[in-house]
Amino acid sequence: MKPKRYFDQREHRYEITAPDNDDPILVACPKCNSKALIMPDTLDQVKCVCTNCSFNRVKSTKIRSFGWHEDIPDDGYFGFDLWLQVYCCGQSLYAFNTRHLDLLETYIKVDLRERRQNEDGWRNASVASRLPQWMKSSKNRSKLIKAISKLREKLDKAD
Repeated sequence: MKPKRYFDQREHRYEITAPDNDDPILVACPKCNSKALIMPDTLDQVKCVCTNCSFNRVKSTKIRSFGWHEDIPDDGYFGFDLWLQVYCCGQSLYAFNTRHLDLLETYIKVDLRERRQNEDGWRNASVASRLPQWMKSSKNRSKLIKAISKLREKLDKAD
């Protein structure tokens, strides 16, 4: 059943894309191009482990860069391509992890999207508030839903 409305819970874009053991960042393995997982290793390190080959790497979490507006964004730690990405409407539609994909799907499917001020006024750091206009446009909704379905299929095949 299609949800009727989306209420922005202010999921900060840095938090929703942070890897954890239950929902790692999904990237393309630089060695075999299969699905690889980026997850916490120690308090100040993340590890990347391929689900297909023997590739693994560890890196500090102290430096993370985001290419949010790049045509093909990377994970921010290692610079690896994201596993969940597809072209849609001439743009790159991507998700860092399952949680991010769920949020995009919910946001895109609804007709009514709501944001409210908090005690500090308007904040513009949530994932939903930072989505590009082409994702927010209702004219692209059906294409976006099809593209998200492709990402779900890719996710299901790789498990």
